Amino acid sequence: MNLSRTEKDIVLSSRIRLARNIRGYNFSPALPQEKMEDINSGLAEVIDRNPYFKDFTVFNINDLDELDRVVLKEKKIISERYYRNGGGIVVTDNLQQTSIVTGDLDHIRISSVQEGLNIDKALLKTLEIEKELSGRFEFASTKEDGYLTVNVSDSGMAVKGSVYLHLPVLSASDLMDHYIINTLESMLEVTGFSGGGAHSLGGFYIISNKNSFFPDEMFLAELLNKTAKEFIEQEREVREDLIEGKYPGLEDKVFRSLGIIKYCRQISELEAISVLSMIRLGISVNWIDDLTIDDITMVLGTIGNGYLRSLSYESKPDETEIMRLRAETIRDNLNLKS
Repeated sequence: MNLSRTEKDIVLSSRIRLARNIRGYNFSPALPQEKMEDINSGLAEVIDRNPYFKDFTVFNINDLDELDRVVLKEKKIISERYYRNGGGIVVTDNLQQTSIVTGDLDHIRISSVQEGLNIDKALLKTLEIEKELSGRFEFASTKEDGYLTVNVSDSGMAVKGSVYLHLPVLSASDLMDHYIINTLESMLEVTGFSGGGAHSLGGFYIISNKNSFFPDEMFLAELLNKTAKEFIEQEREVREDLIEGKYPGLEDKVFRSLGIIKYCRQISELEAISVLSMIRLGISVNWIDDLTIDDITMVLGTIGNGYLRSLSYESKPDETEIMRLRAETIRDNLNLKS
C-alpha cells in the first residue's frame, strides 16, 4: 500500500502484535527460570543463524540499565509490566519498527509498527517472523481455541491490531461521541490519549480490537482498514469546515501553539503533545508551510522523559531541567530560531 499525504496527515502509524506460547511450557507467570532461558537461548540462536534477521539486534533486558528500559517503553517496544518485571530478551530491527520480546505475559510477542495506514504491511511482517520462528518453536494451539495465551481475550488468532489516528477537529467539535457510536464496529474499541472515550489530549486516538475471536488475521486487517478510513473521511470533512472559518477558536489555537513551541523555554510533556497536535493540524490544512507532517511525527518521539534524560549531561536531571531540554530539543529538531 502506498501512503498518500492525506493518510499520513491523519494516521500516524499502524501496529500488529502477535502473542505466541511454546507447546509444553507453562505460561510465563508460572514458567521456571531455566525454561525461560531455553526460550531466550533458542530465539537468540535463530536470530544469529537465520539471514532473515541480519538487521536485527538482541538485547538481554537484565543487561540494560533503567534508562535504556524507559526508552524502550516510551517507544512501545516493551510494556509497562515488562519494564518493571520482564526477564527475557528484546530483539529489534535497525529502525526499531519491528520487535520480538520474550518473557512478557506470553512467551513470545512479535510486533511491527508501520508508518501511516499500513496495517497490511505490519501484519505481513509479523507473520513472516512467526514463520521464521516456527522452525525452532512449536506454538501452542488447539483446533477449538486457536492459539493459547495467558489472557483469554487474546486467544483465538492471538493478534492485536491498532491504528493511531490524529482527529483534532472531530475531538474539538465534540463529534467523537456521535461517530464512535455510529461508526465503530462492535469488535473494536477507541482509546484516547488520556484513556477511553471521546475526548483525548491532542485529538490522538487508537482504534484496536477488543479480542481475537475472528476467522483469521486478514479479517482484522480489513476491519481496521475499513473503520480507520471512515474516521479519516469524517475528520477530513470537518477540516474543510475549519478551513472555511467554522472553528475560529481552533484556528487561533494552531497559531498560538506555533508561538509557544518557538519561544517557550520550558514545556511539560502533556503541553508539548497538545501544541504539537495543533501544529500538525496547521500543516495538514496548509496554514503552516515551513514544517512537514514527518517533522512533527519525528518530534513526538523525542519528548518523553526517558529519551530526554538520555540526552542530559546530568545523571539525574530534575523536572525543570527535563522541561528545558524538551523545549530546546523541539526547537532544534524543527529548526525554529528564536
